[in-house]
Amino acid sequence: MVVPSAKRRAIQKIVEQWRKEYDQQRPHSSLKYQTPDEFTAACNQRFQATETLRKLQTTKRNLNFKVSSYRGQVSYKEQFYIHLNN
Repeated sequence: MVVPSAKRRAIQKIVEQWRKEYDQQRPHSSLKYQTPDEFTAACNQRFQATETLRKLQTTKRNLNFKVSSYRGQVSYKEQFYIHLNN
């Protein structure tokens, strides 16, 4: 069966819309039920905070920061935590 080109383009458009919603807009269980955009934004925020602290470590050698990937927490000499959440 040969599908006319106009109908094929319409089907391709519908399938592409479904794929984008399925892959990019809906929450994913593997991302703790965040959308890919939300997950990427959180990763970028953690990365920027980590880089800022690394730069601070480089300029201030007497400071001892310990960066943890757990919920964006940073400890200073194991005495207190700085929370880097919104």
